Amino acid sequence: MQDSGTKCRRMAEKYDILKYKRAVEGRPGALRIAVVDDLARDRAGLLAYLQRFYSSDAMIFEYDSGEAFLRDYRPGDFSRVFLDCCMGGVSGMDAANAIRAAGDDCSIVFTTTSRDFAVDGYRVRAAGYLVKPYTYEELSALLLMDAPRERPFVELPMGGAGVRLLLCHILWCQAQGHYVLVHTAGDGEMTVRISFTELSALLLPYPQFLVCGRGCLVNLDQVKSFSGSDFILHDGTRVPIRQRESEAAVRAYADYQFRKARGEL
Repeated sequence: MQDSGTKCRRMAEKYDILKYKRAVEGRPGALRIAVVDDLARDRAGLLAYLQRFYSSDAMIFEYDSGEAFLRDYRPGDFSRVFLDCCMGGVSGMDAANAIRAAGDDCSIVFTTTSRDFAVDGYRVRAAGYLVKPYTYEELSALLLMDAPRERPFVELPMGGAGVRLLLCHILWCQAQGHYVLVHTAGDGEMTVRISFTELSALLLPYPQFLVCGRGCLVNLDQVKSFSGSDFILHDGTRVPIRQRESEAAVRAYADYQFRKARGEL
């Protein structure tokens, strides 16, 4: 009999959600929300409430099934996900388990016709439940109590203005002359007019970032494994490790993972 962790991991692998998207349509820095419900009327009602609450400060994506959501979803895509518990096929609880199996700590809110799923919701660290039919006041009270946790970011110069980029969305960076190419989860590749030295000064104070070669910097949270000459990211990208620095880079990665497992970071 499979344990719950194995079941969740296999579901995550089935829908290939352990890889990151190269590009996602949207405004950099906007709050991204997913609404997953197989009833069009319920989706429309929640969408109207969310638009009323957030005005233009959020991007909302609708899915009519758990399967459709998991096919499109990648870790880090959303700050908050609303899941109907009782969908046919992949249920909201199944989708929530897959989200957590992928290491995503986004806020999960269940919409349901009963509270029978409370114990299961506790296991996936659900932020709350909305029992249908619910009011705008009930939704807004939940959202005010469950403000998305503060996530560190950097502000990078783009087109004469500053663009805020969450650190967890940075995969790796490489110098290109007077620019740096920043590879991200969600916003694709961003060419930033900044020197590699300046970018390193912004990122290296955070323990998850490591310079692994000349003009090359990697987010260790995005590393799945390593070979003799490369870090291998969750999306399969190979980030080169400078040969003479390979031993130190691998040691730094192992030390970071150990400290993270101990809860020191």
